This record gives sequence, structure tokens and C-alpha cells, in this order.
Amino acid sequence: MPRFADHSERRTAIADALINVIAQRGIEAVSIRSIAAEAGVSAGTVQHYFSSKQEIFDFAVASLRVRASARIAEHLEVQASSPGASPGRQVARTVLKQVLPLDDASLRESKVALALHAHAVTHGGASSAQVADWEELRRFVVEEIHGGSDLLFADRMVMATALMGAAEGLSILALAGYVSKSEAAEAFDLLDRMLGN
Repeated sequence: MPRFADHSERRTAIADALINVIAQRGIEAVSIRSIAAEAGVSAGTVQHYFSSKQEIFDFAVASLRVRASARIAEHLEVQASSPGASPGRQVARTVLKQVLPLDDASLRESKVALALHAHAVTHGGASSAQVADWEELRRFVVEEIHGGSDLLFADRMVMATALMGAAEGLSILALAGYVSKSEAAEAFDLLDRMLGN
């Protein structure tokens, strides 16, 4: 059995196991037993750290957001602002483009996000943690997409929702194989340019 330094590390390892199970075998393969086997711990250990599968799902959603945020920060450090785009708009584009399955990390996270969305649809809606995670991203995009512009808050909210919905929809099309990753990225870029005018 793996050794962990503290409670937080053990919870993170169990959430990682859940993410791996979903990414490799789908959400239908998720059980306390499958999570435990993937984490290399007993089912009792999983239940000691999490009171339910939903609690593990919620912790995993937060963990994915932290990882995506780190990846976004890395992209922003390397990326130079594109001509004609405000720094806020460039930040928002980078955040939203991370939803698209364009590399191994975002592909894995997109698979898990899609599975969690589908689970929410068939199980009475998204959990409060999933809704809070989505709202946090939307608030960020609302603030950044046209930083310093004269757009009303309500208009920025609609624009952020449109871009986020488009990015999620393109992610689904790419994951399912209806369009290629590059087609999804090109479609997102076109939509972003149209909304930015």
C-alpha cells in the first residue's frame, strides 16, 4: 500500500484514482472498490477519507480545476499577447481554450468533465461543487474577457456563457470524433473573433 505524508495527500491520491478510472474506463466503472484498487488502498480506506462517491467526485472536480489553473498559468507565462487583443481577452481565451482536448492533459480532463456532465444530466443535475466550479470560471471570464471595456456586466455575462458553451460543445464534438482537435480549435477561434468585434 502506498505511503502518504498527510490527510490531504491521501485524499488527492484517491481523487486521482477516481479521475483515472473515469478517463480509462468511463464513469460506469466507478465504484468504491474500483477507486480503491486504482489507488492501491482498501475500500475501507477510501470510505475513511470520503463519506460518499459524490464527495470524491466533488473533490476531484476541485482537483482538476487546480491542475487546469496551473496549466493555464504556465501557458500565460510563455504566451505573448496577440496583436489586437486586450490582455484580459487573451487571458480569457487561454482559459477557455484549455477546455478543448488539444493535448494529453486537457484530453484526460475533458473526458472526465464530459463524464461528470453526463452523470449530472442523468442524476438530477450538477452538484453544488460542480456548479460553484463552473460559476468561478464564468466570473473569471466575465471579468477578463473585456477588461476595461464599456460593455455592461449583463452583456459580458452573456458573452462569457456563449464562449464557455461553445468551448464545451466543441470539446464534446472532438472527444466523440465528429471533428478533429484542430477543427475544434479553429471553430473556437472563429467564434471568439466574431464575438470580439
